[in-house]
Amino acid sequence: MTTQSLQKLEDRIRDMVGKTFLVNAVSHKVLSFRIDDDKLLIVSDKKWFPAMDVQHSGKFLETFLEADEEPGHACPATLPATVLPQPAALQSSAELKDIMMDNIRKVQADQEYIPQASEIANQVKTLIDLAKTEIAYNRIMRGN
Repeated sequence: MTTQSLQKLEDRIRDMVGKTFLVNAVSHKVLSFRIDDDKLLIVSDKKWFPAMDVQHSGKFLETFLEADEEPGHACPATLPATVLPQPAALQSSAELKDIMMDNIRKVQADQEYIPQASEIANQVKTLIDLAKTEIAYNRIMRGN
């Protein structure tokens, strides 16, 4: 990273200090930062963000959405509840059922297909576990 671009990054972050941003739906007031050995460290009132290469900091800083704060109105700790979509893994459950039924027929017809069917079954299990994780996450986000 050039000296000029490093200075530009430092100026950008210096301007963020003291301001409140939403990062992953949580408000953070940027307290300080440090650039040392091509690593960037940002400290907020809620956490120390993991140090990262300054070269990759641009994308990370895009996740900081400046929160509008009017005098006397505190920024909410989290975004208001919204309608959550159906887990992506469950949206293709009909297709998964078709794949599993096709595998059962192939195994019944040819015992040599078992290793391949077993691997497909493991991948389907991973998709099911992903759907369970999405459902648990949605429950937590809704406060249930």
